Amino acid sequence: MQFSSEVNWGKEDFIIAGLLIIGTVLFIEIALRKFSNQKNKGLLVLAIVFFAILLFMEMAVGLFGSPIAGD
Repeated sequence: MQFSSEVNWGKEDFIIAGLLIIGTVLFIEIALRKFSNQKNKGLLVLAIVFFAILLFMEMAVGLFGSPIAGD
């Protein structure tokens, strides 16, 4: 929005993005505390980050056409 008029985020978009970031960090923190095996920790963190990125892309552009997809 600052550099281009093609992006048009409202307050709710920023709130959802913030919740997605906070949720991702909290899930990573829980995973790191819950598991002691380094390999399991790494795989779980990668899975959480992958899911968060996939969810963000779905909400932004609608990769799969789900009800949460953006315009």
